[in-house]
Amino acid sequence: MILATLGDETESWQARQHLANLAVEISEGIFWNIKCIHPTTIIVPDILHTIYLSMVEHLMDWVTSFLK
Repeated sequence: MILATLGDETESWQARQHLANLAVEISEGIFWNIKCIHPTTIIVPDILHTIYLSMVEHLMDWVTSFLK
């Protein structure tokens, strides 16, 4: 495993080469291309996951009861 630290271009390049050798494609996240969202304003992933997970569970319960 290659550990990369911030600011060290050599380790970053080695990590990218290692992933390229494993045929892993490196791409930007979807949020980087949306002009109205700045990366520093995105909600913490744990909170986002919890909110979405709860919403999906609630909606699935509602749809199931509606279809019954």
